[in-house]
Amino acid sequence: MIEKNTVRMIQPHSTITAPIQPNHFNIHLKLDRFCEEDLSLKKELTHLYRKSFIDFQMSFGNFLANKDYEAFRFLNHKLYSSFELLELHELKKTMSEAMEWFKDGNFDPAVQKELCQRVEKMCRQIIYELDQISQ
Repeated sequence: MIEKNTVRMIQPHSTITAPIQPNHFNIHLKLDRFCEEDLSLKKELTHLYRKSFIDFQMSFGNFLANKDYEAFRFLNHKLYSSFELLELHELKKTMSEAMEWFKDGNFDPAVQKELCQRVEKMCRQIIYELDQISQ
């Protein structure tokens, strides 16, 4: 049974749940600061970010599984360019660790799994916060 403050992973085949912490990333404050009084801009950004983070989370796991370094570099660039407004330092740190995983070349599956789980948890948290904004 899923508790009230949990969200199922985005990938439909996954059964792992993780507790959601209200406003862990404080996305609402960052969007408020950026959008000021423009509610239509805030609504549009919330929608775009939500879709982008669903894609980001799924792409992260796929690129690691396929060991597609060039695609992963593009995803890393997207994190730094498209999501800079949200100041996601934890996610950036995990992406840096994943880049090192690629560079090391030993492709330890346990490390891959742990990186994917951390990114999925962060993306679920971010999507939850975005959903709270759009309600």
